Amino acid sequence: FKSVQIYVDFGDDFNEKNTWFIKRTDNDFKSVFFPPLYAQRIRIDPCSKHCIVWNEKFEAVLHDGTKMPLNYIVNGLKDDKNRIFFMTEDPMFILNELPDGIKCLNMDFCVVECDEEIIKVFLEKEKRNRGLEEELQSVEKTLNEKNVLIKDMENTKVWRAYQSLKKGIKNHE
Repeated sequence: FKSVQIYVDFGDDFNEKNTWFIKRTDNDFKSVFFPPLYAQRIRIDPCSKHCIVWNEKFEAVLHDGTKMPLNYIVNGLKDDKNRIFFMTEDPMFILNELPDGIKCLNMDFCVVECDEEIIKVFLEKEKRNRGLEEELQSVEKTLNEKNVLIKDMENTKVWRAYQSLKKGIKNHE
C-alpha cells in the first residue's frame, strides 16, 4: 500500500524515531493528524518517489475550534498552475510554524507518483511557456512604447503641418 509519512520535530530535528505512516489508498489524500504535545515542526512526505502534488492544503485546528491555514516550504518546484513537481525520491512539505493550542492538523492534497523523465518533460514545457510569455510581454511593451511615440509625434506642429499639406495636395488632385 501507499502511505504518507509524517515526521514530528520536538526540537532535535526530524528523525525516523518520531514518524507516523498514514495509509493512502488513491491519489486524493485527506486525513487528520493529531500532533503529540510539544511538537515544534511537522514534515509531511506525500510519497517516497518522484511525484506531482496539487490542491495542497494544510490547516491547523486549535483546541477552541478555530481553523487556520498553515504555511509550508517544499523541496519541489511550483509551476504557474500551482502544481508542485518533486524531482526527488524524498519529497516533503515542512510546516515550520505550528500555532500554540493546536489540536489537530487537517491535510488535503492530490499526488501522482511518476518517473523523473515525466517531471522533466513537464518542467521543460513550463520553461518554454514562460519563455514565450516573456517574449510576448517584451513585444507588447515595445508596441506600447511605439504607440506612445506615434501619439507624441501626432501632437507636434510638424505633424499637423504635414497633415494640412497632405490634405491640400489631395484636394488639388
